[in-house]
Formats: sequence, structure tokens, C-alpha cells
Amino acid sequence: GIPPYHNNAIWPFVETFYTWAAAKAGNEKAVLQGIADIYRPAALFATNKENFVAENGDFAGTQINSSNMLWSLSGNVSLVHKVLFGLKFKEEGLGFHPFVPQALQGERSLLNFKYRNAILNIDLAGFGNEIASFLIDGKPSSTHVIPAGITGVHSIKISLSDQLTGTHPNVQPVYF
Repeated sequence: GIPPYHNNAIWPFVETFYTWAAAKAGNEKAVLQGIADIYRPAALFATNKENFVAENGDFAGTQINSSNMLWSLSGNVSLVHKVLFGLKFKEEGLGFHPFVPQALQGERSLLNFKYRNAILNIDLAGFGNEIASFLIDGKPSSTHVIPAGITGVHSIKISLSDQLTGTHPNVQPVYF
């Protein structure tokens, strides 16, 4: 008789952690499921709710909720940054390790991305979890890292290999 909150609930920010782990593990099915878990309700309800009823995916019936939950919105944005574009903040610079499921293949851009004292315009094409080509201002880079000390406006072009390597499609059914 307790309404869903810490019980029988889906929390988008937790689904985000699941999706980060799935990308790191090379689990394409789980990455797609995690992305859908974030974007489906955002699209259906035109906002980033705090939590949802696990049995039906609706927010109606939850004990408490918010329409503009910062951690849900942050999780939503982080899927673009940390999964699709694969941004990895490192001491030596900004690394890239994109994971784009085949179903989401295509071209995407992340424009005017502020990184320390630089503005990056990043174009990403293809699908997969391996970079085939990485260009900084038209020049190839094998490290796939933007140096920490970079300044000014720069163009980054990433082409993926159009294949998923080391994938582990371990998705189990959900039971209530």
C-alpha cells in the first residue's frame, strides 16, 4: 500500500549509471535500453521527472515527484556527453571513447562545448565503440585526447569504425 518512491520505482539518474556501465562493458542492448529509459519518459511527459512507477513507466501514482529534477536532467545530458560522444575528463586533457549503438548510427554534433579555456565544435559520424578517424582542426590525432592547455575555438571530427567490438549482450528480463 505504499506508493512508489524508493520501492517499485524507476529513477532516471540511476538508469544513467546503468547506461554508463553498459557502454563501458560493451553491452549494446543494455545501452539502447538505458537510453530509451531516459528519453522515452522525457518525450512522453515533455519534462525530466524525478521517478516513475516501475510497472507501467508513468509518473502518476508516485509518492512524490518533480517535473524538472536536476539529477534526471543531468543524467539525460550525460548520455550525450559520456556515452554517445564518450567524453572522459582526464588530468592530461579531454579524452574520447564514444559508444553509439548501430540503431542510432548517423551524424551528430556537439557545438560550442566549453572545455577549460577552449570552445570545441565536435562532429561525430557512424556507429560503434572504436574510433576510425580523429581530427583536431583537420589534423589526425592517434591519442583521441584534446590537451588540457588548449585555448581558442577548435573543430573535432570523429568517425567511428561502424562496428562494435568486445560486446556483451547480457540483458536479463525484469521481474516484479
